[in-house]
Amino acid sequence: MCGMRISIVENGRRIVIPLPTRLLLNSVSLRLIALGLRKYGIQSRRQVTEEREQHNPGKPLWISGALGEGGWLSLMTEENLRALAEEILRAKRIFGNLVLVDVVSSDGTMVKITL
Repeated sequence: MCGMRISIVENGRRIVIPLPTRLLLNSVSLRLIALGLRKYGIQSRRQVTEEREQHNPGKPLWISGALGEGGWLSLMTEENLRALAEEILRAKRIFGNLVLVDVVSSDGTMVKITL
């Protein structure tokens, strides 16, 4: 079970980048991602909630403008990242080689990302 696979075909050349899901989504990696998000100014859930109430009470976060510069990343706590990783691994078990992205550009370049 390799995990995610990025396949790019351009000018007759094919590049395949395997990404081992278990290596990318282990507890150490998730902790580092969460630390990086916090280090670069991503807001905490509490700050987001307080700002939402100031901007537009009762509106969804993406409409209220409360997410600020971090956008949806401000909601990515370590617990949320762990839950996301578990769901990605569960989807891999259930669906196998699920195609997440399959794009062909106007110049013929093809990009395909499978789970």
